[in-house]
Amino acid sequence: MDISNGTEALGYIADGEWVEYTFNVETAGTYTLSFSTSAVTDGKTITAAFEQGGGFYTPAQVQNLPNTGSFTSFQTVGPLTFELEEGEQVLRLTFNGGQLDLASFTLGFEAPVNDGQSAFNDTQTAWEVGTEGLSLEARFYDNGGQGVAYNDTTAAHQGDAFRSDEAVDISMPSQAIGFIEDGEWVEYTINVAEDGVYDLDFLTSMASSNPAARSITASFAKGDTPYVTASSVGVSPTGSWTSFTQTDTTQVTLEAGEQVLRLTFNGGPMDLASFNLAPVEPPPVDDAQQAFTDNGDPWQVGSDFTLDAVNYDEGGQGVAYNDADAEQIGTDFRPGDGVDIVGDGDAIGWVDEGEWVEYTLNIQQAGVYDLSFLSALGDSSGAQRSITATFTKGDGTPYASIDPVVISPTGGWGNFQPTDATQVALETGEQVLRLTFNGGSQDLASFSLARDGQQAFNAGGTPWVVGADEGLTLNAALFDEGGQDVAYNDADAVQIGSDFRPDEGVDIVGQGEAIGWVDEGEWVEYTINVEQAGSHTLSFVTSSPNDGRTISAAVEQDGVFTNSPPRRRCRTLAPGEPMWTDLR
Repeated sequence: MDISNGTEALGYIADGEWVEYTFNVETAGTYTLSFSTSAVTDGKTITAAFEQGGGFYTPAQVQNLPNTGSFTSFQTVGPLTFELEEGEQVLRLTFNGGQLDLASFTLGFEAPVNDGQSAFNDTQTAWEVGTEGLSLEARFYDNGGQGVAYNDTTAAHQGDAFRSDEAVDISMPSQAIGFIEDGEWVEYTINVAEDGVYDLDFLTSMASSNPAARSITASFAKGDTPYVTASSVGVSPTGSWTSFTQTDTTQVTLEAGEQVLRLTFNGGPMDLASFNLAPVEPPPVDDAQQAFTDNGDPWQVGSDFTLDAVNYDEGGQGVAYNDADAEQIGTDFRPGDGVDIVGDGDAIGWVDEGEWVEYTLNIQQAGVYDLSFLSALGDSSGAQRSITATFTKGDGTPYASIDPVVISPTGGWGNFQPTDATQVALETGEQVLRLTFNGGSQDLASFSLARDGQQAFNAGGTPWVVGADEGLTLNAALFDEGGQDVAYNDADAVQIGSDFRPDEGVDIVGQGEAIGWVDEGEWVEYTINVEQAGSHTLSFVTSSPNDGRTISAAVEQDGVFTNSPPRRRCRTLAPGEPMWTDLR
């Protein structure tokens, strides 16, 4: 390139010449580009475009240049505006129209206008969408108010008091966004870790399909304009406003970086409890592992599931099992495999320390499960025997595991006895169970997974968290699943009031507003997870037309009541006032 005398500018430029500059953009966003140029005739221009990954990704923009009267007289022109990605990239400047001089250019970041919109969390920072994706309750829409973070057709807040200073309506007791009208929308500030294809689905409810079909449309924006809009996802009737189901999944290609997700509701009333946004995993390497079923499909695990141990996965040594000796001892029930089989598929036997087998399962409903084994141990000498279990999805990293389950001597190798059950919280979907044998010889006939009869009344069956700082506030109607004499005791099997919890005997006021029609000695239970040991206070909101009513509370752990606070006397309140527990 030619350099002009005296000015050290690029000079003696001919039509069509170009130069490139490599640099690294730290923050994606809006940038302005301006130039310091000189020319002695009109009709000169500079074309600018940005290249990343071997291709130009911004539209080319043209800057007209003035006649400055002298090649030593420079003027600043521009700016051109570009939406740039973060990371290393190349700027190409192409010169058009003949001789001109370029002394310098300036590329500046335009900080976004602070309109008060921010993520609804303690730090007001964008929700992270990492390798595990993001599952977020819909009620955690952004701060910012009407026309900024959401659009709600009525200014008055309806339903639950959560975020009652905002117009977005919250259903009771589900805490979902509700009372939705056609065209309303909410926004969420997120930070996508990596470019790629993402799955998006929603947890919704709808009592009726009339008068119009319902759907949700998602768009993603950096700055004021969406750069991608996903296909609308249909919302189907679920039978009631408290019965939530997962929608179909739509896929959308996202750019990395901070951005705003807008969910627009189409067609009319529906309730939205949450959404899931997760990266689509690349197709797994075909290691030939599959369930030992007729068609290779995973074993379907319902509420009560038992599987013979010899039905471990197909795939061979190091993939579906690890056996210390390639030669199969016992029968050839699984010919060609190294796992040793007792009898006609009666059990896995001749087990050595560290051997393992795997089973591909499909867990149909998330929740807490009891896991137990049917084992035999004819030798009481040597090391203690046990079995360890892990559950893996996707990348091969276990997401759940159990402590070793002890295998006690059974008095003979043909005498199979069930072990104690241990509990494990499982996610829904396809996954691989690995059973690892510890301590040496033992025989395994089968294992069982049974969804625990008593567990918290929520989507995953996981205990309600009592936070170290915020404690727990819970509607009384969200007592545990498990039924009479397990999760509650109700004097009358017939449910009085609403059918908020159909098939349960506990009597419910309204749509989950309170437990009512209470008789002497009735009780309910709630499974909780206390984050921090120490002193906690427990309070109630109740109603009663009479004096002399009390509530007794006790906390149970591992089958033993650890403490029993004194009875609390109920105060007399207005009829119909909801009852709920406030545990802090």
